[in-house]
Amino acid sequence: DEAQQACLALAAAVPRAPAALLAISGALARIRASGPALEIARRALERDVGEGRLHRAPTDFWEGPTALVEASRRLEGIARAEPLGGGVALAAAAACEILLGRTVAAERLAKLAAAAAPQAAAWPVLLAQVALDRGDPRRALALTGALLAAGTPEPGALAVRARALEALGRNLDAERAWRAAQEAGPDLATPRLALARLLARRGETGEAASLAGSLLRDDPGLAEARGAVLSLAPAPPRPAAP
Repeated sequence: DEAQQACLALAAAVPRAPAALLAISGALARIRASGPALEIARRALERDVGEGRLHRAPTDFWEGPTALVEASRRLEGIARAEPLGGGVALAAAAACEILLGRTVAAERLAKLAAAAAPQAAAWPVLLAQVALDRGDPRRALALTGALLAAGTPEPGALAVRARALEALGRNLDAERAWRAAQEAGPDLATPRLALARLLARRGETGEAASLAGSLLRDDPGLAEARGAVLSLAPAPPRPAAP
């Protein structure tokens, strides 16, 4: 019980970090707290999976962050033992594999999630991210487009769609998609960071600096936001010649 309460407290402390939430879900699964594990997994799936790549934890293991490796295995185990939660568990396991860079395993798990819960929104987003990671932004657009046309805009789907549009060089469309993702998920990190970079490239440094600054205030440890703020800071005046 104490371990479970500690895990839940940690999850409450990192609500915007999907990689951490997935690792916590795996830890809960390891102590056989499958209900709380699935609840934390749902929270992770509500985020943009790309956020999980913004925080890079140091590791000495060649296979990547061992907490995510363990979480993927444990969540797939929950799906086998409790079919009613299989869609969430398998989708969360697929998200772990995406963050580990293992697209074959991620695709397999996402397809199993689709079979377990065909109406769920998570698996098309995950398959779209797999397509992006494999260099196929057109497939990512098709998957996210079908999902977004079917109902309420999903922040994660909008974010993946925006990344696909950027990969195709459609920067104005990407900007619109990023703004839609920001509106749908105001606390997401990826839309603000991507918009700051797009605007900076276009010379609109004022709004870019504002977006990067707000992101850094929300998450002072985010290296990309700090780098964006530093790059957009005005250069100090040169000393006058003697």
